[in-house]
Formats: sequence, structure tokens, C-alpha cells
Amino acid sequence: MKNEKNIIYFLMCLVVITWGLDYVKAKYALELLDPLSLLFFKYASAIFLVFFLKLKMDRSAMMRKKDLLLYVACAVFGDILYFHCEYTAMDYLPISLISIIIAWNGYNFVTEKLGKDYTTVSLTFNQLVCTLFLLAPYIVHRIPELPEFDYVLLLQLLYLGLICSGVGFLIMVRSLIVAV
Repeated sequence: MKNEKNIIYFLMCLVVITWGLDYVKAKYALELLDPLSLLFFKYASAIFLVFFLKLKMDRSAMMRKKDLLLYVACAVFGDILYFHCEYTAMDYLPISLISIIIAWNGYNFVTEKLGKDYTTVSLTFNQLVCTLFLLAPYIVHRIPELPEFDYVLLLQLLYLGLICSGVGFLIMVRSLIVAV
């Protein structure tokens, strides 16, 4: 367990670096997308990676009915509200201040609680699914025109989705389970 903690600490340091680059990539994407659309497309790419890992590593059930409200709370407060505030704040505040102002503590406590009953992959997958499900009605009315999706935007979205959200959330969720 101690060795796994050391690995998790190292991986979290890498995640902090990748999340630092998140601001640069998101700043570009926000020139073409509104904050919630960016979040949707970011998570849409992340879910493919996490779903593939779920198929390979954990084919257990998706989520228990009794945990649905916790997942919805994580999606609304830990993802949708958090990233909406963060991405909106990027227009008004220096990027260095944003991460100091926005706290994610409630999300972490709920995720840690759910981590006792779910594998890392299942927990991450369930959180992504809930967020995408809640954003779907919004994005249906806000889908940008295809010409707005140039290759640079697609690369930004893939980085934000696969690296920052997919890999980053898997590591963060695992760290909340292991390090506690």
C-alpha cells in the first residue's frame, strides 16, 4: 500500500502539471465554444477512454440506484458548476488566481465516499456519464457549426478530454481512495 501511495503522489504531481496546461488549452477553445459546450465536448472525448478501460478492467454494474443522487450532486457541483465558474472566470481574472479561488472540497469528500463501493474506473465513468447526461439537453441547442471545429480546436479538446479529464480524473479518483 505504501508503494502505491508513492506512485499515486508522483502521478498526482504529473496531473497538476497537465491541469496547469488545461488553462492554456481551454483559453483557446473558449474563443470558439461557450463554457458548458467546452465541458461537454471535453467529457465526451474522456468517456471513450474511460469506457474502454472499464471494458478491459471492470465490467461490474454501472451504479447503484441509491448512489444516483450523490453522482448527480458530483456532476452538478463538482463538474458543471465548477468548470462553468472556472471557464467564465478566465474572462475576468488572471489564470493564476482562478485555481486559488475555486475550491473542490465537497466533490472530493463525496468521491472519496463513493470510492469505498466502486472501482476507480467505474466511479470515474459514472461521474462522466452523469455530467454528460445533465449537459445533453443544453448542448443539443448549442452545437456549434462544423466549420468552427478546426484541427487546432480538436487537438485542444482531445488534450482536455483524454489527458486532463480521462487520465487526470482516473488518477485523482484513485488518489482519493488510496491516500485517505
